[in-house]
Amino acid sequence: MKTIFANKLKNRIKAAMARSPRLYHAMKGLRERYKQILVHTPKSCLIVKPTNSVLNLEECRRLPLVLKSKPPLVYAEICTYCNLNCRMCGRAVHGMKKEDQGFMKREIFDKLTELFTPGGTLALFGRGETLLHPEFIYFLKSAKDRGMKVSFNSNGKALNKEIALAMVKYMQDSITFSCSAGTAKTYEAIHRGGKWDHLWSNIAMLNEAKKLHGFGVRGAPVIYLEFVSQMDNIKELPLLVQRALEWELNGLLVIDVVAHSPELEKQRMNIPENIPTAEEYYTQAISIRDKLKKLNPNFDLRLPSVYNPLTKKFMDKSEVKTFRELNLKLEQKPGCGQDNKMCIEPWQTFYARFDGMVAPCVITNRNLGDLNTQSAMEIWNGQEFQKFRSRMRSENKPFECLRCHLFPGPQRYDNALDNAEEYEAL
Repeated sequence: MKTIFANKLKNRIKAAMARSPRLYHAMKGLRERYKQILVHTPKSCLIVKPTNSVLNLEECRRLPLVLKSKPPLVYAEICTYCNLNCRMCGRAVHGMKKEDQGFMKREIFDKLTELFTPGGTLALFGRGETLLHPEFIYFLKSAKDRGMKVSFNSNGKALNKEIALAMVKYMQDSITFSCSAGTAKTYEAIHRGGKWDHLWSNIAMLNEAKKLHGFGVRGAPVIYLEFVSQMDNIKELPLLVQRALEWELNGLLVIDVVAHSPELEKQRMNIPENIPTAEEYYTQAISIRDKLKKLNPNFDLRLPSVYNPLTKKFMDKSEVKTFRELNLKLEQKPGCGQDNKMCIEPWQTFYARFDGMVAPCVITNRNLGDLNTQSAMEIWNGQEFQKFRSRMRSENKPFECLRCHLFPGPQRYDNALDNAEEYEAL
């Protein structure tokens, strides 16, 4: 199987090189340069050092306060403006203060680059729509030039041909479009301000750019949809799975809604009375995927059951074993492990808000540093981050972590998270 995959990849690269003389000469030059380096490099220098991700995982097993590794996941909240008003979004319920809206400045982003490592992930989003930032392409290129994987969620409304071509040119790794419906009527009722036809027209534009200038629909960027399951849209999940397959997309992520209001509480699919309905339509979605498997044998359908409570993220099949081993290791430490509201984000995540303030995750409003006056590494191993890690690895978890609505999975939002001034000191 690996040989077949390698041959297919080799043939695709050859086809791309045949279409582009510049790519052909660039690849040929790289090959020759690589041979010269191997000939003139002492064998002692060819010892492969552990990647940052491997080093970080090892440190997560020990939970030190000061890390040798850099964060494998960096969030850059480059924009907090949004051009839609989706009903399940926290900002639609709680509002957004004027002082909390803005664009990240280039000099703040540039300070983040000292955290970038080959194979690390840059999540270019936060509380707004990423593609509204006028310097998005600069940020993308800067990260990819340093070997980072780049991904983010988007409503797709601001996507245009220039941005689509840049995503393909710089080989952005993935993009996830928000689409919590299988029909135009439901989509426009949920994603208020958005148009169903406009979203799918933009998705088609990006796929076309991948076909003409990249490695085809299976190449970069990988396109996902995100479906926030709710009582009045769950019936349309099978329709969306079918559409995603027919439109040659790469996968679909299904997440539970966070109840930011009493109205959204009624929409939750992970409460006892709604679970049978959820399971019915999840089963139908899987059936549609299997029925249309020939369109994309590797179509990635992820349901809420593959949620990782230690990292607050989806995990793929390759990560399940690692998560279980890590959880067993952490459970040997007092106050740690999945059953103790343990979270390893303070050892893995660096969340930079648009104004330069830094947090250990997307949930808390606590500030652990300021990129306007500090370097990223000073913050990462600074006193505030150390205090936060110390509390997390103890039985006395931080104030906001005890109220996290993403543990063990999306549930009810606690309004006490809003005001950081009311958080207890670390």
